Amino acid sequence: MAGEGPNTPDQLDIVQQMNKALQEQNKILQQIAGALGGQAKAAQDAAQANNKAAEAAKNNSDSSKELTESLKENTGGSEGLAAAMGKQAKTTTEASDTMSSFADKAGMATAALGALAAVQSGVKSGFAAVG
Repeated sequence: MAGEGPNTPDQLDIVQQMNKALQEQNKILQQIAGALGGQAKAAQDAAQANNKAAEAAKNNSDSSKELTESLKENTGGSEGLAAAMGKQAKTTTEASDTMSSFADKAGMATAALGALAAVQSGVKSGFAAVG
């Protein structure tokens, strides 16, 4: 390769070995990209499940508030019952907020894994163009 004229058999052999190594590397990168895509899908599914759980907790909180109001009316505004039910509603609301926060974080993880899969795909395409 340093001199002019046809390539020597040794030089051609080195080029073939490099091409083969790049093809093997490309296969590995394709497998990594596939695995990352699977992880991104799993994270997305987890985020959706957490959103559903947060919504269910919120609905439960709303129902608890409605029950509290109804019990107040039916008991003539009993202070002890209202206090006990208020504590339950507060606890349910806090659980709902925690689930929403977790769902948001899972959504961010999904986005990050998706971006990483896109980078891997770009690297794969680059090696495919070289090979």
